[in-house]
Amino acid sequence: MDRIVEGVALQIKNLPQWHRQNLVALERVYQDIARFTGPVFYISSIAAGVYISCFAYLFMFSVPEDLSPMMVLLAWSAVVLVLVFPVFVLAVTIDMYLSRRIGKASRAGVSPEIV
Repeated sequence: MDRIVEGVALQIKNLPQWHRQNLVALERVYQDIARFTGPVFYISSIAAGVYISCFAYLFMFSVPEDLSPMMVLLAWSAVVLVLVFPVFVLAVTIDMYLSRRIGKASRAGVSPEIV
């Protein structure tokens, strides 16, 4: 009985409809996860931009004698980068994993445009 069930499951998994449904499910999961990973990418890129610009300005044009607003901005952006970095790495890993799965599913003989 188990061999019959395994044979039927194998036949079902080889159908084009199965591949399309798998691809649709993966794309839906990717879109749902992107709602959470997108803001992480934006926050980390904004904090990195602020950090780099403040650091470059302070490095080239001033001597940090006192607590200037640029120093405070540099410190806050560094704190944000340190706090967001683990979440950023997790978001990148999940994004890459799902992108590879979608690519693998679409190369299995299914076009990526599913109507």
